[in-house]
Amino acid sequence: MHSQSLKRITSWSIFSVVALFVWGCFEGAPHSNPLDPRSDNFENAGAITGTVTEFYPPFDGLDRTEIRLSPGDRVTNSDASGRFDFVGIEPGRYVVSAERAGFASTADTIDVLLGEQTPVALRMDGLPVIVDVQLRTFHLSRWWPPPQDQFWLDVSVQVTDPDGNGDIEAVFLEIPAVELIEPLQFEQSRYTAQLREEDIGVSVEAIVGRDITIIVRDLVGEESVLAGQRISRIIEETPVANDPSELSLAPSNPPVFFWSHPPINYPYRYQVDVSRVDEGIPTLVQTIPDIPSDSLSITGTATLPIGQYIWRVSIIDEFGNRSRSREAGFLIQ
Repeated sequence: MHSQSLKRITSWSIFSVVALFVWGCFEGAPHSNPLDPRSDNFENAGAITGTVTEFYPPFDGLDRTEIRLSPGDRVTNSDASGRFDFVGIEPGRYVVSAERAGFASTADTIDVLLGEQTPVALRMDGLPVIVDVQLRTFHLSRWWPPPQDQFWLDVSVQVTDPDGNGDIEAVFLEIPAVELIEPLQFEQSRYTAQLREEDIGVSVEAIVGRDITIIVRDLVGEESVLAGQRISRIIEETPVANDPSELSLAPSNPPVFFWSHPPINYPYRYQVDVSRVDEGIPTLVQTIPDIPSDSLSITGTATLPIGQYIWRVSIIDEFGNRSRSREAGFLIQ
């Protein structure tokens, strides 16, 4: 009995000594693992590594893009290849957003985990760019059919897109004062429309000075808006094509064209257009542009073949607004 007690005491003593030794070894050992809470290098954090690229293949990287992390409002910028990172991020849910001039802002929500790098890929849609807008009024005077004076608005818009012009879905003109939204049609690298008074719903004169807005929408649904465009004026006056007229025989070839003009107190030029008429169908054969405002006559630019002709004279102001005379007919024999 005494021998068994002695053995138990001896075993317990040996276990205690070993336990104290092992504890001392762990307690005094260095802890370099950053995931070890007892390590001097321990960080209760994760990291984010990401890229920001264009929206469409080949997904080229976008440099100098501002990347913001929320909450926390940490900010960085992408490098030349579109890469960025955030380190020392406490675990949790975050929003990573990107902003760059000329592109729609974008964002993604991610979960950052302890001791892990969380990847994120942001793609940015290039915004359409409205390069040029031309709003011009046209006043046409004619003999027939009624109304003898007709007015319309010519619209011409040039747009581009960083993602390519194939990304442009639609271009619109909006006149809020008359609740008009009109789509423009693509024609020879520009988007155009010819809006007559019946299309607008009011007279062209009623929208002079009113705000006109141009809206461009891309395939992603992002829009670029240019507001505050306005019509400069309507040329109410029309010149008169005096001679040759009434299908008289032109006394010379090339003919000399004479006209009269109303009093106008703003800068303008004249333009003469000559058309040949075959079986009632006119075909433009001569245009004489940029005639000084103090001129009342001009000689044609070339001799004309035998036939029937009509000619018109237009007033064109410095904004491209135009007023065109009634046609006058003449013969060449």
